[in-house]
Amino acid sequence: MAVQIPAELMRSSPRPVRLTGGGRAVATLALALAAGAAFSGPWLYALAEDSAERRREAAVSTTAEVVRVDRERFTYSYAAAGRVYQGRARYRRRSPPGNGVVVHYRPSDPARSWLAGREPQGLPFWLVPVAPAGLALAALALGFALRRQRALLSEGYAALARVTEARRVRTGTHSGSGYRVDYEFRTLSGASRSGHFDDSKKPPPGSLLIILYDPDQPRRQARYPLSLVRIDAT
Repeated sequence: MAVQIPAELMRSSPRPVRLTGGGRAVATLALALAAGAAFSGPWLYALAEDSAERRREAAVSTTAEVVRVDRERFTYSYAAAGRVYQGRARYRRRSPPGNGVVVHYRPSDPARSWLAGREPQGLPFWLVPVAPAGLALAALALGFALRRQRALLSEGYAALARVTEARRVRTGTHSGSGYRVDYEFRTLSGASRSGHFDDSKKPPPGSLLIILYDPDQPRRQARYPLSLVRIDAT
């Protein structure tokens, strides 16, 4: 069957565009990441401040009784504030502990304990700006992908491209490999351009496919149909 540019791409720009199911999922994820970036900062700061306050509190030292030894961990029991608590810890260098170990706990929370020399670090303050920034960058990356595909489908020019090569490459999917497909096409002005995309299937060299490109910046291009947006037929 001959490959032809579909009639929907022959419509004058800007073409009406709507999100696909995948596009809606990406947009929802981007909004969730943006909301996480906005609200995670104060929450993480409160956790970090609480961790710092706990570290400033003087810990109480006591001797705990080892009640059970497993393959890599052991369970110990200790008395604090009129009650008996238990904790678990990993033993080092495959050397099981003896009958007693020294543990520490804080008076404000005697149920949480740790072995001597293994004080919990808590949440570091450096994570407070880093985590929201990472969420914000991820949201921006998804938003950019949506905007790029929307702009290409709305304003881009369609062209027939010819596959010049398809070589096997490693991918991040569970299959571990796919194909890097190289192609060439001519713009409306007659200039020759090239591009590539990754696919799970290997198209034969010389076969035709449809691509969309930005007439002002032909390097901005993508294979049609796009994964996140489609022409709104309504």
